[in-house]
Amino acid sequence: MSDGKEQTTIGTEARPTVEQLFPEPQKAENAISEVVDQLQRELEQERDARREERFKWVCALIFVFDIFTFKDMSTWAAPLMIGILQLLFVVAVGRNWGMDHIWTLTERLAEKWDGKFKGQ
Repeated sequence: MSDGKEQTTIGTEARPTVEQLFPEPQKAENAISEVVDQLQRELEQERDARREERFKWVCALIFVFDIFTFKDMSTWAAPLMIGILQLLFVVAVGRNWGMDHIWTLTERLAEKWDGKFKGQ
């Protein structure tokens, strides 16, 4: 007599067990939550990859802009000021888009300079 737990075979096909056909509700909920967690992690990784790609494109466009603009400038002051403004823009965009390297760099700078410029 069979209690439905062992897997039986008919011909070359294996019949599923009762547990496989009717999983316990708790196991099904755990499986669903695991799948949802995995999908959320994959979505976050995809978003991070897209932000990083956007950041690289912005940096590349700034570089191309600099090449075409700076070659026609006769002084060094204008390219220097534009470069400083672009650097500040890249840092701001990088922090906003969550670029890890920029975030770490700016956090270290903020920690190092915290309170040094206040009147004592």
